[in-house]
Amino acid sequence: MLVPVAAAVALALAAPVAAQLSQTATVFRSGRSCPPELRPAPQAAPNRQAALAAVPSLGARAGQSPPCSGDRLSDVKAGVRIPCMCPPSQDVFAEQFLLDHGSDIRTDGSVNSRRHNLEQAIITLQNSFCCPAVSVTFNAQLISLANGGSSPAPAPAPAPAPAPAPAPAPAPSGGLSQIATVFRSGRSCPPELRPAPQAAPNRQAALAAVPSLGARAGQSPPCSGDRLSDVKAGVRIPCMCPPSQDVFAEQFLLDHGSDIRTDGSVNSRRHNLEQAIITLQLSFCCPASSVTFNAQLTAL
Repeated sequence: MLVPVAAAVALALAAPVAAQLSQTATVFRSGRSCPPELRPAPQAAPNRQAALAAVPSLGARAGQSPPCSGDRLSDVKAGVRIPCMCPPSQDVFAEQFLLDHGSDIRTDGSVNSRRHNLEQAIITLQNSFCCPAVSVTFNAQLISLANGGSSPAPAPAPAPAPAPAPAPAPAPSGGLSQIATVFRSGRSCPPELRPAPQAAPNRQAALAAVPSLGARAGQSPPCSGDRLSDVKAGVRIPCMCPPSQDVFAEQFLLDHGSDIRTDGSVNSRRHNLEQAIITLQLSFCCPASSVTFNAQLTAL
């Protein structure tokens, strides 16, 4: 029988035994189609207190206690729906982070070490808890570090209920609205994005502004099992992830339409990358570790 999260946390804080803590992620993943959990780190963190102090802040309030059903609005991206139990609490996340990464956690406080820990934190969030990156502020913290900032972005106030869904926009050519549906078939994913209320005014300029995935496409869906990411060594991702660049680009135009920025400025490229992560995760149900979007954001 699964250990309830509250009990798992109490056990974890009292005696951090792997057999007890491993139930925390299991509760979060129950009944959902997720990547395989990370294998426990080969060596525990040599200094537990220093490692705990180096765990990145989630920057968002915890979701509902699992098991729960349905979705909630992200504190981080207005109007974006995420699984109701995401993210975990900071304490629960920290204990799993130590289990996943152990002696690989960097505790010297340098910018490179904080960036490294944030990248590992995204992996734990997605692979151990099966929660999307848009449920926390890790991407914003990576951008802040790249821009010379030092403190994590605070969690905004909960977003108001979204406006009623607009009428679906027609697909630009033969059945493209089905692209994401094929990728998501048989998997437990957040709801797809609503079609953009207005199509991109200049289709060619919008296509040219679609961020590059930076990774080869996965197997053609339907497929079963997992493959290794081209982006994160040793990280397993769904076998069909990511989509091809052409398939992704068409869905990106459907999802964001006139919100795509085409002037080529740094701020516009950053905006498009952030929207690309949303399409990847919500429309294709693929983890960010299957492409190079986070690395591109850091480079900007």
